[in-house]
Amino acid sequence: MLEISEGANYVHMIDHGRVFPGRYQWSTQTLSETQVYNYHWPFYKWAFSLLDDHKELTSFIEKNVKLPNKSIYQVIESIRKEWNVKTKDRDALYKFLLEQKNKLPEIVERIIQHHSSPK
Repeated sequence: MLEISEGANYVHMIDHGRVFPGRYQWSTQTLSETQVYNYHWPFYKWAFSLLDDHKELTSFIEKNVKLPNKSIYQVIESIRKEWNVKTKDRDALYKFLLEQKNKLPEIVERIIQHHSSPK
C-alpha cells in the first residue's frame, strides 16, 4: 500500500497464484526444480519504482526472514481439504518456502543492485 496523501492510500493488487514453479499447477516436482531468477523482469522494475528508498524493502525482508518456520508450517497446514493438496505436496511447499525465505535477502539485494545502477 502506498500513501499518496495523508489519510489516502493507493493499493496495488497482485495475483500471487503464479508465484510458485508450476504456477497454479505447482506440485512436489515443480517445487523441487532449480529456480531461475530474472532480475530484468519488468515487474521488479515497477515494484522497485514504488519505493521511496530500498530501506523500506530491506526492513520488510528482515521481518520475513525472522518469521518463525512454525508459522509457515501452520499456514500450510491450514490449506483447505477441498483444495486436495496432498501431504507430499504440502511438505514440498514447506521446504520450498523455507529455502526461499533463506534466499530472500540475496535475491532482493540483486534486484536493488540491478535497478539502482544507472543504465
